Amino acid sequence: MKHVRSAAAALLALALTLSLVPVRAAERGSLHFVEIVAPQYEDAGYFDENAGLAPVKKDGKWGFIDVEGGVAIPFSYDLAYFFSEGKAVVGTASDGAVQMGFVDAQGNYTPFRALTGEPVCVQPSGGRLIGCAADGNSIFFHNGFAFFGAAEGSVRLYRADGSEVAVQDTSPDGVYVGAPDVTAPMNEGLAPFVSRETGTAGWLDEDGRIVCCFPRASGVYIKEVGPFHQGCALVTQALSSGGVCRYGVMDRAFNWVIRPQYENYWSNTWTGQVFGTTGLAMLQQKGRYGAVDKTGKAVIPFEYENLMPVHDGYIAFCQNGVWGYLDAASNQPAIAPQYVKASSFCDGLAVAYDGTSAFLIDKTGGRVPGADALEPSAYFKVNENGSVSIVPPGKYVIIERDGLYGFGRVDYTPPLPAEAEMDGWAYGEVVAAITNDLVPVSLQNLYRSSITREEFCALVMQTVCRASGMEPEELVLSITGNTLQSCQDSRPFRDTNDRTVLAAYAVGIVNGRGDRVFDPCSNVSRQEAAAFLQRAARVLGIDTENAPDAGFTDGDQVAPYFIDAVNFVYHRHVMNGTDGGAFSPHGEYTREQSFMTAYRLLLALESAQNG
Repeated sequence: MKHVRSAAAALLALALTLSLVPVRAAERGSLHFVEIVAPQYEDAGYFDENAGLAPVKKDGKWGFIDVEGGVAIPFSYDLAYFFSEGKAVVGTASDGAVQMGFVDAQGNYTPFRALTGEPVCVQPSGGRLIGCAADGNSIFFHNGFAFFGAAEGSVRLYRADGSEVAVQDTSPDGVYVGAPDVTAPMNEGLAPFVSRETGTAGWLDEDGRIVCCFPRASGVYIKEVGPFHQGCALVTQALSSGGVCRYGVMDRAFNWVIRPQYENYWSNTWTGQVFGTTGLAMLQQKGRYGAVDKTGKAVIPFEYENLMPVHDGYIAFCQNGVWGYLDAASNQPAIAPQYVKASSFCDGLAVAYDGTSAFLIDKTGGRVPGADALEPSAYFKVNENGSVSIVPPGKYVIIERDGLYGFGRVDYTPPLPAEAEMDGWAYGEVVAAITNDLVPVSLQNLYRSSITREEFCALVMQTVCRASGMEPEELVLSITGNTLQSCQDSRPFRDTNDRTVLAAYAVGIVNGRGDRVFDPCSNVSRQEAAAFLQRAARVLGIDTENAPDAGFTDGDQVAPYFIDAVNFVYHRHVMNGTDGGAFSPHGEYTREQSFMTAYRLLLALESAQNG
């Protein structure tokens, strides 16, 4: 592979387009909307930005179009879902059932196959596409696996080659489980199940082996378990005689870390994960919502009628029947409660409903200029039962007009952060990083908080791509000779299949922890940050070898594996030390520090280019 990397390095050197001039975005805080595909389809599903494709229905058949409206995959399916992990589940009606399979972005079809080798079929559902603008369910790939109910009713797990996972019917202790139904996506190498035959609940691994189960018993028993995330899973405890369920949390050793005591919870719509990126779970106790960390410590008091998970540094809450927002950095109100209904924030935008109409707001609570051009159908819907559904628009939105569906593109750049949001010494360089398009919009908040490994990957890949003028897919291909999709399909990690993480891994910027664990939600230490930045510099063609010793007073505490990286980032003025001439290698790295050093990495590149 060395010859591939050498050729790629030469190509990358020619491709560098660095110019430390702020990227000119649309007027900050103002939204620009353009219709890219006129409403003309009978139904439509979401665009996947990685594949660049969306499912649409025409003349009773489903196909896929690209962002310019061109037909990328012909209209030949009776069922279709949006792309995930480079694949979209599709179905073809046959003999009163729907035969299931999936297509890749090139339209290549793979059938789902039962253990017998027979095609997998489901009963036709009629109605609209599951996963379109009006529905909240779908069949999708997550961490390399999909799950759905077959024609006979059981819910099965399938690999990315289409094969069914053979699930054992007994536990390691010999407990008979029967034919368990998978109830949530595979995550961190485990998928939750429940057996309709025996009432047993538990988890199975990627090979279908049952690793833990709780047989149904008289009295108190485990009714359901959830997917693992950050080493924790929500578990439902119930009484065999009926009554109210209570929710608690177990760790990977299947021991209680939070005893069952909660009445309700919020979870991720698609994955069922309860603990968000900030490590908080939104739970209900005695009729009120609050937030706890992974030890069960109450971080936000239980005084809210509703409390959504953290998004973009804000928490939507309901009090006295109206909605507002907490600043997740202080857990204090940032936007006073005033709305009949409100969504979470997404890339700087949220939807608010005043009982008459819905509109887009920014993080000040003000209406977003230019949003009137965006059709309300993109983020607001009155359901058949009279309830209201709202969702913040992404880059590509579905629009509905006269019963037909099309697409639009939303361009929105949030205002720059206020200086009070971060430490004064960081403000100038953080703003420089943002205006030079180095910082993903989703990370432009909680500046004093520690940055996670997954978030650092998003930052460093955006920085490298900005400097090289390449998209992640191009960068991976130029350096490795392999596609990013092939890396994703190989599943190097069992706890993430995020494309940005995999791109950073493929080009040699990050490594895993071993045993196929990446640990995406773990905080980055200062010595880890130094290593990520050194490797990113190497990808950009900067000489990272033979940097002189930095002379930190705690240099003996830097792990041998990180010594060269620490010396490099200090010598190139990418990272500085801490108080008293120390480096504090095991200290956590904050978002604001990460953004500053991403900007300094580009300064180092400019310096290297200028000799």
